[in-house]
Amino acid sequence: MILFYWTLGYALPAATATYLKTKLDHVRDRIIVIHVGILLSIAVLSLFGLRLTWHLPTLYIVIFLLGASLAVYLLRLQGMLYVLSVIVQEYCILLAGSYLAEEYGIAIGSIATALVFTFAHRIPFAHRTVKDEQLTRFSLLFCWGVASILLYAWLHEPVLNIGLHAGLGAVVIYRGWLFTNRTPDTLL
Repeated sequence: MILFYWTLGYALPAATATYLKTKLDHVRDRIIVIHVGILLSIAVLSLFGLRLTWHLPTLYIVIFLLGASLAVYLLRLQGMLYVLSVIVQEYCILLAGSYLAEEYGIAIGSIATALVFTFAHRIPFAHRTVKDEQLTRFSLLFCWGVASILLYAWLHEPVLNIGLHAGLGAVVIYRGWLFTNRTPDTLL
């Protein structure tokens, strides 16, 4: 039954939003659609009674603040929006991954959830890049998704995951490893 609820609350909204975003021309519109899907997933998973454990030790708050500051420093206005995006992305994948792990184990929970997370970041066909770049994108996103869920399973500190995601993600975006040919429209 957990697989059914995971699919209903996480995979289906992600797949729907990912499909709908391929029909849109503007990056801003695609970002809005995907985040509506993420928020819908959080709402549905929360209706199933799922919650994250938050302890907020000082060290992890500092890591979050450093990661958020680095994102804003590197990406400017887009960095502030990126940090907000990271908060909802992490909340969603941690809920979904830990839920699926209850029944199928942490390996299956993290891999299945990370695959959905990775494919939700897929660039629409008209904006696809060369095969090597797609493999790099896939690898980076998939590895982060798995690592994030495993880190949460180990420490139960989502604020740490959010800080690391914000800081490391900003560096990856800034260096062009995730999005090449960045323009203001790429992030907004």
